Order: sequence, then C-alpha cells, then structure tokens
Amino acid sequence: LLQLILEGEDVGTLGSGGVRALTLAIMISFPLVSVWFTNGPYTQLRYIRIWKQEIGNEGAAAIASLLQASSGVNIAYLELLDCGIGEDGCRALADVLSLQKAPGLLTLNLDYNLEINDAGVNVLFDGLFNNTALKQLHLDYCDIGRNGCIKLAQLISLPACAIEVLSLNGNNIEGEGLHHLSLGLARSQRLVTLNLSDNGIRNNIEALTAFRDALIRSKALAHVDFTFNLIEPDGANVLLPALAPENVKLQSFLVDASLPGDLFQQLNRARKAEGKKKGKKGGGKKKK
Repeated sequence: LLQLILEGEDVGTLGSGGVRALTLAIMISFPLVSVWFTNGPYTQLRYIRIWKQEIGNEGAAAIASLLQASSGVNIAYLELLDCGIGEDGCRALADVLSLQKAPGLLTLNLDYNLEINDAGVNVLFDGLFNNTALKQLHLDYCDIGRNGCIKLAQLISLPACAIEVLSLNGNNIEGEGLHHLSLGLARSQRLVTLNLSDNGIRNNIEALTAFRDALIRSKALAHVDFTFNLIEPDGANVLLPALAPENVKLQSFLVDASLPGDLFQQLNRARKAEGKKKGKKGGGKKKK
C-alpha cells in the first residue's frame, strides 16, 4: 500500500473515530486466518489524501501519530482538505513535525480548514521552527490574517527552513500581513514559489515597498502569484523595480488583470511554458 485516498461522500462518513481505527490498522501488525500471514504495519505507505471528511482535531491527532518515528511508516505527502481541523489539530501535527528530520514529511496540505485561523497557524509554525524536512506547505482558505504572518516571517527567514513552496491563497493577510511576511521573505534562503493570491491586499504603499524589496533580496524566490489583490496603479508602480529586466531570478509574477493595460504588461511576468523554444511561432510576445 503506497497511497491512501479518501475523497468526498463516496467513501461515507469517516469521522475522528474512523481515522483512529484506520491509523491503528496501518501501524499495528496482527495475525490473519493463518499464523503465516500478518497484516500491517504498512511500511510502504507514503501518500495520504483525505478530502471533505469531518475528522476534526482528534482525527488530525490520530494522523499525526503516523508521522512519529516509532510508527514504522514514513509518510512523505499528507493532504487533509476541508476536514474541520483547528488549533488543537495543528498543535498535534506541530508536536510531531518539530521532531522530524529528513527524510520526513515533504508536503503538508491543510487547505480549506477555516477553523485553523491565526491561532492554528501560529502553533503549527512553532513546531516547524525545528523542522528541516518539509518542502511544501499549503494553507489556502484557512482564515489566516495579519497576525499569522509574524511567526511565518520568522520561519521562512531561518537558514535551516527547507520550505520551497508556500501557498496562502484565499486568506486575508491584507497590507499589514504582507509587510510582516516581507521582512522574513527578504531573508529567505530556499523559498522558490509563493502564492499570495486573493488576500485582501490593496495599495498599502509601505507594505508594497517592503514586498518589492523582498522580491529583490530573497535568494531563491522565482514564482509569485499576486492575482486578485487590487493594488491599483499607485501600488503597481511601487512594485515595478522588482520586475526590471535585470531581475532574471524572478521568473514569473502574476498580478490582477484589473490594472491598466500598460502597467499590467510591465508588471505581469507569465511563467514560460515548458518545452517551448524561443523564436517559434505561437510563443509569447516579446517584452518591450
């Protein structure tokens, strides 16, 4: 068993009790009909995806037990989407992740858990301060606000932080949160891809100035999604220096199409399609 995928209504209602039973079945070895055959632990299991199941905090704690070194299982990918997880569930995950070194969990996806909010991500980030294994962290639509960005900035600024992909799409960090995050982003060493789409960011000049400086100073940042943030022309002009032609490190930067056409063309830098060669018909327009 390499993958465990439970999605939507077709699998019935799992609940926290069902998850506890499931994790025990994965970890524990017990005899079947013949003493020559046993079931578990499933040491080859690497991928867990659970969607739209109300497993709650207790269920998240049960899943966290699979991440412990003593479980006999090495989970690399964990996705718990829209599962009713809040602060206590994040704490259970953080307690285990704080002890993990590589190889360990590489991707954690907690999208659409609206009860997480700032309190939940703050305890999660506390656990990640000592983690050197996690490569991708997805927290889309988790009701994260400006206060959740303070510890996040501290986390991504750490030289030992291994996170390369960070997605915060659909939260509400606003200008103040962007300002906090930018202070850490400027010192980040490994972050490559950042999604800040639809975060209620407007033309807060101070915040956008800090963000611009971070885009220039960050060591590895190459791809940014900044769409559905209505920064207006004044805000767009603040960001323009980060998109100067000499900044080849920043390979893609997506902004909202509500900007005037000339500003949009200067600021928006689409990701190049893989496999396309320069000079061929059908490619993107040359930048002026």
